[in-house]
Amino acid sequence: MGKKKVGIGILIGVLVIVLVALSLSNKQANKVPAKTNQTSLTSPNKNQIVDPNAAKFEGQANLTKYEGIAQQNPSSPTDQVNAAVSAYVNQDYPKAVEYYKKAVALQPKNAQYLTYLGNVYFRGLNDPKEAIPYYQAATQSDPHYVYGWWNLAICENTLGNKDAAKATLQKGLASVSSSDPLYKQLQALLDTLK
Repeated sequence: MGKKKVGIGILIGVLVIVLVALSLSNKQANKVPAKTNQTSLTSPNKNQIVDPNAAKFEGQANLTKYEGIAQQNPSSPTDQVNAAVSAYVNQDYPKAVEYYKKAVALQPKNAQYLTYLGNVYFRGLNDPKEAIPYYQAATQSDPHYVYGWWNLAICENTLGNKDAAKATLQKGLASVSSSDPLYKQLQALLDTLK
């Protein structure tokens, strides 16, 4: 049963990454754009949800369901994340923050959860200043987690700090293996800032 919960947790983690990635306007910040010559540092569009799996989290009934499960299992980070995803999909960003913070409290070194929390602030609440510490914590917790670096750079650039975004990408490139499929995308993003 424990392995099944871990598998479900990983599946939910992947789903959350996809949901957050698809919430940008023209480009995807979490899911690096497919091979293209354009790498965007555009502002987010918080209302765009395209993932076909989002339906299982949409609607007040599903939000109530996932919140109930999270409340019944307060020590389960996966259940907290599910409630957060449902809140995010339903554009209840304060609730999404609440549940992601619970997941982070349970697993404070989980770079994905830290990034998701940053994404709610950045893309949902349009508060990049509040998102920065979570992205920074994600890169410190797992320097190999590409999306922490990616989102931190986009957030810094959105705040008008191009030099910080460049420095972040350079640190990311030094931390991520050059064999990582997303390494080239980090490099392409850095090239757009030069």
